[in-house]
Amino acid sequence: MRFKKWLSTFLVAVLLLNIVLSVDVSAETSTAPVVVTKYVSATGSDETGNGTAGAPYASLKKAMGVVEADSGADEGKIIISGSVAFTAQAHKKMITITGDGNTGTELSLVAEGAPVRIYGPTTIEAITLKTPSSYVNNGLLQTYTDELILGKGVVVSGSTHAYFRVGKLNGEAGNKDGTGATPALTID
Repeated sequence: MRFKKWLSTFLVAVLLLNIVLSVDVSAETSTAPVVVTKYVSATGSDETGNGTAGAPYASLKKAMGVVEADSGADEGKIIISGSVAFTAQAHKKMITITGDGNTGTELSLVAEGAPVRIYGPTTIEAITLKTPSSYVNNGLLQTYTDELILGKGVVVSGSTHAYFRVGKLNGEAGNKDGTGATPALTID
């Protein structure tokens, strides 16, 4: 009789343990994406810099390329200091470009008569996009992706001819065929 009681208790314990171990906890233990942060400054260097705050890169293109090549990174965040030219680099990872919070932090959209082109999912926030003083044919900023997000704190300044030619801007259909212009923007 004692054996049957012990066996019953043992089987109940095994059953409860099986139930506890079979509960799906994957939703509770999901991991956040790995975000690699790089710094770019007008006084940085693509040759000697390493993308840290103390040794920033000089170009956005260099920082984007390093983030894209980092196999451990799911996304990238690039912090801009000073006035930096907006140079594009093809990428597949989401890259967020943001200002450092200081006055005068800007991305210059000067592309010698041609629009600056973005070739991957990109978020731009908390920075001034400085446009050239003259009109640029086919828009200032063209995307070759459906994911360009202008976040809080983006200001477009400079030319009154500023417009973007995009597939989607902030999730909404943009100027796909170039027949119209998106007016200058301030996002707050």
